[in-house]
Amino acid sequence: MEFHKTFKIRISAGRPVGKPISPAGRFFLAGVGIFLLWLNGNQFWHEYLLYHYGAPWQAKVTSTYWTSGKGGPRYRARYSFTLPSGVHVGGRGAISRATYSTLKPGDPLGIRYVPADPRISEPAELSFNVRNMTLAAVFFPVSLSVILIALRRKADAPPENNPSPGLNAPTIIR
Repeated sequence: MEFHKTFKIRISAGRPVGKPISPAGRFFLAGVGIFLLWLNGNQFWHEYLLYHYGAPWQAKVTSTYWTSGKGGPRYRARYSFTLPSGVHVGGRGAISRATYSTLKPGDPLGIRYVPADPRISEPAELSFNVRNMTLAAVFFPVSLSVILIALRRKADAPPENNPSPGLNAPTIIR
């Protein structure tokens, strides 16, 4: 008497199916993506405005300071300036090491500002608008990718109640 039993062997084609992201994880990831998108968009917009509409102006240094970073110290200046309309505006930005060592409060500093929104300003000495716009534009798709990963449905995994067809291999028990 022969007894035949059939069983399925499932062979994974491609990468192994991982655990899906929880709804809370998706929400967090989407939040991070939206924040990065806003940050890159805001940076790009400020640099664009300064590049196209930045007007040269003279400001007075209120203080200088430096911060430590991966590539070494970064030198900064706080400044204030008065618009032709009489409005007093403050700002801060990057300066070179040589400028940092010579500047003291009250000294003049050349800046560029956007007349339509004077809160957007920078020291004219280290104006890297094109480079900063390029960096913001490069990271824009990264931000979108993070959002799309968070919103993507797990379509690769087969449904639990309908297993994928496997290889039928009969066994013969004698």
